[in-house]
Amino acid sequence: GNLNLYSNTYFSFFNNAIFNLNSGTLTLNGSVVTTNENASNNSQFYMNQSTQNATLILNGATPFILGGVGISTINFNGTGNTVNYNYAGNVTCYPTTYNNLTISGSGEKTTTNIIVNGVFTLKDTAIQAGTMPTYGANSAIKYNGSTTQTTGGELPLIFNGAGGIIIDNVNGVNLNANLTVNGIFNSIDYLSIGTHLLTLNGEINCGVLVGGATSDLTIGTGTTEVNIPSVSVCNFIVNRDIKLCGNVTVLCVYTNNGFNVDLNGYSLITSYTRVSTYIYSLNNKLIYIN
Repeated sequence: GNLNLYSNTYFSFFNNAIFNLNSGTLTLNGSVVTTNENASNNSQFYMNQSTQNATLILNGATPFILGGVGISTINFNGTGNTVNYNYAGNVTCYPTTYNNLTISGSGEKTTTNIIVNGVFTLKDTAIQAGTMPTYGANSAIKYNGSTTQTTGGELPLIFNGAGGIIIDNVNGVNLNANLTVNGIFNSIDYLSIGTHLLTLNGEINCGVLVGGATSDLTIGTGTTEVNIPSVSVCNFIVNRDIKLCGNVTVLCVYTNNGFNVDLNGYSLITSYTRVSTYIYSLNNKLIYIN
């Protein structure tokens, strides 16, 4: 059914409907419907308090039906809150600012004029459509599909959100373009690089990457050692200290610009190495010294 918010006027008094979802999970199979009797009425749906930790699941084809009279206020940006558009088909997400936004079910979910400050999760077989969301400083993108996913219009070529990219799909995720990740790269399951360049400038959690003869991997500059998942790539460029989490095979050119490589019991196999340094082997660690 619907959640109906009706606001009216009694003499000089405005009786405005306010619904505040503080905690728990609310599932709506219909719509949030606002009706205002007077142009000065304001029907309000809130999930915007910093102490809230609530989930709103929207299963309807038209999640919001907002009256043309008066004001309808919709606010989802409370810390810890999640809004999930779960309709089995195409749907337009309400254009506003979200903390955590999930698209699930199936079909296209249009995200035009949307800001995500937390985690944008793509679940099941749902795909993003319309304009790419605007991502806040601490945002992340999470792939959590029920079948193999391919990155699309939701993913910028350079992703700056501190939360980074999360791969949580046992069927894997295929990269459809070059990608630079300046936040955390968390490959719980595998990301297939394909014929593209993957540049990782932030923290890297151990996982699995799938590459090949046309895949390239660059580890950007930084002050701390980062983990390198098991992978086979054409070109591998290292611009900071690394520690292997699995075997790494370089099929074309391995370039190390003077940084330490902790093999961690694994192998780094390369047919051609380009370095401007001498190489020493010490306690299973390759040390590059200028």
